[in-house]
Amino acid sequence: MGYANEADNHLQSLEVEGKENLKTGTVQAVVFQYLPERSRKQSVPSELEITVKSDYFSRNMTTENTKIKVISEVDDKEWNRQAKMKRNISLGKNGEIKFRLSKDMLRSIGKTSGSTVLRIEIEAPLIEDKKVMACYDSVKKQFKIPVEVINHTSEEQRNEDFALVSMLPPTGRTVDKLVVDRGTTTDNYVANHFVKDLKSMLPFDNIEVVGFSEKVEFNKLGETKVRVKVKSQKTGVEGEVKVPVKVIEAPLTYVSVTEKIELRAEDRIVKGTGKVCYSGDEDVTITVKTAPIIKLKTDQGDDTVDLNVYKNNTPLKKGEWLTDLTKSKTSVDFDLVAQKSHFKKDAAYKGDLKVIFELP
Repeated sequence: MGYANEADNHLQSLEVEGKENLKTGTVQAVVFQYLPERSRKQSVPSELEITVKSDYFSRNMTTENTKIKVISEVDDKEWNRQAKMKRNISLGKNGEIKFRLSKDMLRSIGKTSGSTVLRIEIEAPLIEDKKVMACYDSVKKQFKIPVEVINHTSEEQRNEDFALVSMLPPTGRTVDKLVVDRGTTTDNYVANHFVKDLKSMLPFDNIEVVGFSEKVEFNKLGETKVRVKVKSQKTGVEGEVKVPVKVIEAPLTYVSVTEKIELRAEDRIVKGTGKVCYSGDEDVTITVKTAPIIKLKTDQGDDTVDLNVYKNNTPLKKGEWLTDLTKSKTSVDFDLVAQKSHFKKDAAYKGDLKVIFELP
């Protein structure tokens, strides 16, 4: 901004320039205030107060989330580093940022820089309210935020411009230690199970998982990546989360169960023992459950006996797990038990043992 033609005895040259922010989701603007050099005959104003405001600045601005620089353009000196200046910058709860330049501060700037333009660079967070959607351009995927600047001199000056804030793609984190089976594809999995902690730059937004960005075939053992597409429900802006996964041999193919269990009489009961084994090399956990009661029928089909599944001499109830198989715990024994008196005939009895395997 030029200032050579400005009257030296007035502080009336005031401009604000909204910036386009593509990366951080914050409102960026620059204020230009002309400060003429004062001669000995000219009086220095008692103070100069500048207010920068927007209905769409956050009501929770702090020194941590709001960045402010006050720079003299003549010599590029940063006045916001001065203790006096820091004390006189206030962040209001109503979306206002105020700068009060005391008479001493104005005199110091004049002595150091002469006639100059103060360049005030502002980066402030967006308001957390849904009303910001009134500024949203769904075609350009941007918020058009009005920013006003006022200097409170004897002849109050106002100016306004618009800052452009791009809607950022939603983000998310990956679920830890994901494994997939070799020979499968992303069609065999649910994308929601691969991501967590989905976030938007808008606190009132909801993020949905659209699905996998592309079909991936898991044919090679080892590390690979898939991409999960996520979308802002408020704006329709999409993002991607890159998810590392490990391709392993399908562990359930290495689980075996005793195919034939022979029942033997023990006092008042009939009992048989079986085993579930895991012989794979992958470091996985396989949860094993069984149906607690098995229906046995004679080979003639005219008699039925209920056989209970036991673990450590205790019958399993519905929904109880038998064990977890891992690389270090590769097998578990279980018993099938029935009352001897329930067998009415001395014949061969047959039944199907239901065993359920789950990968948590």
